[in-house]
Amino acid sequence: MSERVNIKADESTRDRLRELKRDGETWDGLLLRMAEAVEELERKGGQSGVPICAGCGVLATTWTLVDGAVHCEDCADVEFPD
Repeated sequence: MSERVNIKADESTRDRLRELKRDGETWDGLLLRMAEAVEELERKGGQSGVPICAGCGVLATTWTLVDGAVHCEDCADVEFPD
């Protein structure tokens, strides 16, 4: 028997999850795929080739190299020209 759970997320997180959701995939399927990816990352000691922010430790979907380390856009503190 399954249990229904409500997950609260802000609009930008929901938008990102919608981008990751494959055609015909259920939300359960997406969450299971994400959980498996996190477990694999932990098994490899965090070195799976994905950019992890050196500042806050999250997966950096948009990132910048600062002094040779990956930083997400929130931690990079870098201004880009228009």
